[in-house]
Order: sequence, then structure tokens, then C-alpha cells
Amino acid sequence: MTRPLANGEPSMIAPSSGFPRAGWLIAICLVLVALAGCTGNDEEAEARKQTLDAKRDEIVQKARDTAAGNKPDRSGETTIEPAATQEEASAEPGPPLPAIEQRRKDVRVIDGIAGPRLKGDKVVRLPGIVHENPSLPDPNSERKDFPLPVVEAANIIVADGTEITLAGIKPLPVDRKCESEDGQWPCGNFARAQLQRFIRSRTITCDPLEGSKSGKWVATCSTGKSDLGEWMVENGWAEASDPNLKELEKQARQANRGIWGSP
Repeated sequence: MTRPLANGEPSMIAPSSGFPRAGWLIAICLVLVALAGCTGNDEEAEARKQTLDAKRDEIVQKARDTAAGNKPDRSGETTIEPAATQEEASAEPGPPLPAIEQRRKDVRVIDGIAGPRLKGDKVVRLPGIVHENPSLPDPNSERKDFPLPVVEAANIIVADGTEITLAGIKPLPVDRKCESEDGQWPCGNFARAQLQRFIRSRTITCDPLEGSKSGKWVATCSTGKSDLGEWMVENGWAEASDPNLKELEKQARQANRGIWGSP
């Protein structure tokens, strides 16, 4: 508690009875220390504020210089020059790729896709093969299929713009007449019709003989497993020119088949 002084102001002196004088002094000291600490904290905060303001002003100034096109002062910084490119380092062109190259290690083999499996660490590149005229087949060595053949005579077939003369049998004109006990009959026309009936609309496969030329072949032809020339001689609808077919012709004559008999 306080007591008023003579001038009317309150006094901080404690009464003789109650709280001791030493306690009041300690309390006053604590208050002063607290006030001093608050003052110190304010000074530190002010110092930090000034530092931040200075940094902010520096950043703003750099941004303004950049926008105005002024180069910032980098006298105190270390500059690293970019390395020279490969073109600048060597003005002369490099050597051509060698024929033998290192095999790439990053090639991945995928199962299920057909492709060569390389062995070793090197790959040899070979030049490509250029054909003189790959669009024109060689008639002397290439077998060919002919769809929808048309029989012109007992030994002549036309298919796909090619006239094919059957090898191994003698020509038999369409107007050929044959003698029988009943008189003459058009055996040439019969022979042509029998060959067309045997082939029907099936595809024939022909192997040209030496001397054949484009558009006009002399060939051995077959359909399925039957050789056409052999079938004609065996059934009596053609005479054999191939010695290997003479025995079949003899059997056809003895059996009066085809042109050796009557219609």
C-alpha cells in the first residue's frame, strides 16, 4: 500500500508493518530489467528491418537496370566461357564411315519378330545387288503359272497372252480327219475338245524349254500332278515326238484309244 506525501503524490515506500522494504527494492529492479530488455529487442528488430530494406532496394534496382537494358556490374564475378563446338574445333570434315562398324549395344531383340540375330561386336556392310531389268523374267529358266488357259489345238494352249506349244507331242491340226470302220471323223477337233475338258478352268504350270521367247513358248505343262503331253499320248489324242513317250503311244494304239479308234 502507498501513503500520500506532503505534495499529495503517492509514495512507493511500504509501511513498517506488512511487505518488507527489501522486497519492494527487488520488485523495482525486476521492472527496470524488463524495461531494458524490451528496449534491446526493439533495437535488434529495427536493425533487421533496415537490413531487409537495403536488400529489397538492391533487388529492385537490379530489376530496373535489366528492364532498361543496362548490363549489371559483374566485375567481381567469375565468368566461364562455353566450350568450343565440334564444328569450331575441327574445320576439316571427318573421315567416311568404315565398312566395318561397331555393333550397337542398345539394340533390343523382340521375340516373335523374325530377324537376324547378330553375333560378335562388328557388322560388315555389303553393297546391294542391282539387277539389270528385274521386271522381265527369263523365259528359259523361270516356271510360270497360267490361269484360265484356252486350248487352241491338241498341242497349242493360249494363256495370259502367251502361246504355249506342248513339248513331246506332234502337232495335230483342228481340221485333221481320221479314218475308222465307220468312215472319216474330225479327230483333230475331238482332240482339242478332250484336252480342254481335262484342263477345264484350272491353272496350268509350264516350264519353258531352251529357245523359247517372250509371248511364244515351247514348254512342258502340267495341272495338278498330270503332265499334259503325257496325258494326251496315253489317252490316244496325240502322237509322241519324245522317245520317252513312245511306249505310251504303243499302248494307246493297241487299245484303240482316241485318234486310234472311232468316235
